Amino acid sequence: INAEYGGKQVDGEDSSWTSGIDWLQENLECCGVDGAEDWSRDMNLATYWISVNGSNHLLDTPDSCCKESVRASGCGTGAATGYNVNVYGPGCYENGKDWVMDYGLAIGVCGFVFVIFELLCCMFAGCLARKS
Repeated sequence: INAEYGGKQVDGEDSSWTSGIDWLQENLECCGVDGAEDWSRDMNLATYWISVNGSNHLLDTPDSCCKESVRASGCGTGAATGYNVNVYGPGCYENGKDWVMDYGLAIGVCGFVFVIFELLCCMFAGCLARKS
């Protein structure tokens, strides 16, 4: 969780931190780093989110923490206690680690194939350069 979550850009759009964290929480179906409690004032991680200058969300989670079936504006109100059934339970660290473990082999194979392709292209280019 970044201290700038909830901030706005000059044009009024959500900051890139806010958009990125929202995307991560929605797609990995997680909340916070270790759980919804990370958004509470007691954890002191999302200082802008819980400050008076921000939105003063002392025990709230962002709406991106809410399960898709109940996601609506304000659905994360009071959910940073960690006992709300409408909010994703696991933290994004564990879910992200699981995602990498699930797709790591496929990502590695794609990377390896890309490197081989690049090497073949370089060899082909060398052959063409030698002929001319």
